[in-house]
Amino acid sequence: MEYMNKWNSIVEVVRKNYTAKEELVQQSWEFLFQFVFGYAVSEIDAQRAIKMGSTERGKPDIILCKDGEEIFVVELKRHIKHDGREQLFSYLDRLKMNLGVVVCDKLYLYDYDFTQKENAYAEVEIPFEENNEDGAKFVELFSKDNFDKQKICDFIRSKSNSKDVIAKIKSETTSELIKDLLKAHFKAKYAVSDEDFDSAISSLSISLQPRISTQTISAFEKTEKRTESYNLHAPEVIYKVSGNIVSAKVFNTRLLETKSAQRTWIYSNGTVDTDIWNASNFSETSSLSSNIHSTSKYRCWKETGLIKIILEIE
Repeated sequence: MEYMNKWNSIVEVVRKNYTAKEELVQQSWEFLFQFVFGYAVSEIDAQRAIKMGSTERGKPDIILCKDGEEIFVVELKRHIKHDGREQLFSYLDRLKMNLGVVVCDKLYLYDYDFTQKENAYAEVEIPFEENNEDGAKFVELFSKDNFDKQKICDFIRSKSNSKDVIAKIKSETTSELIKDLLKAHFKAKYAVSDEDFDSAISSLSISLQPRISTQTISAFEKTEKRTESYNLHAPEVIYKVSGNIVSAKVFNTRLLETKSAQRTWIYSNGTVDTDIWNASNFSETSSLSSNIHSTSKYRCWKETGLIKIILEIE
């Protein structure tokens, strides 16, 4: 349930940002890898320039790291897969890595063999749909605490092989095959002749038609539905002075001098709001925490998914 709730939170973020600018999509996934998958900010390497040729440079959207090792690459595309896949593979080639993720209309996971030149990859396609078991598995496997490259590769290869088998069964299942199987069945059961079998089914029509599913609703068609937030704890509060993280006591002392601070409100869906706190009435007897907790944004943190507050004074 924990991983499914987190996956549903991701679906909500993707749905809300489906037509957003690239900068917001980038920012939202950086937050997701931090607050859903558990990576530290220092382990989320965003937009790092890497050398692709003698003069060419590339910038993978996100490279995730653990224990000082680069473990997988994420390429973000708004709608289409194919240029994202080729771009991802070029980065994996250059970085000598095999695990990659493309985020676009769906989520695609890749186990890529950079030592080969063509078709050397296994792929898993995961639609951004609520309560998707493969989506929950993605969250579980790619979370920092669970990350195991071999387990991820086994999952991708297994799902890819299943997809190939299913495709073969679909392509090979024809009305003639069904007719032959029926004939073999009734010959064994009734010792029927070919002529009697043909006569028996002459008035029947055997055809195959694709089934139209009404059960699957994409994430982008359910814009009105909110999913359960994965955030079960009160928002974290961080105090910063001149770019450095400080204690509440140090911040309190500085606030008495400046009477003003910037507040950044960070939400589980990737949204970031910034405002200026006019603390002209803040005095030595004032409570810093009480001032924060009394704001309307803090009071409804459970409903809005508020997960972090940064108070900063230059």
